[in-house]
Amino acid sequence: MNGRKMRHTSMLFAMPSFTSGAARVMDLGGLFDSYNTSESDEAADTAALASDWQAVGSDLKEAMSSLQK
Repeated sequence: MNGRKMRHTSMLFAMPSFTSGAARVMDLGGLFDSYNTSESDEAADTAALASDWQAVGSDLKEAMSSLQK
């Protein structure tokens, strides 16, 4: 999976670094947990829906490009 598709599917998730992942081993209370937030549920839904359609468009473009070759 290329980086472009990964960006579409993971926009609502926080991407931890290696060091924060290593720190979570000692974080028994779950203090390091963080998530991306939105102004409202509707804003999160709108962003997710737009991302989904961008992914569909990217897939269609890739499929049409492969048929032309």
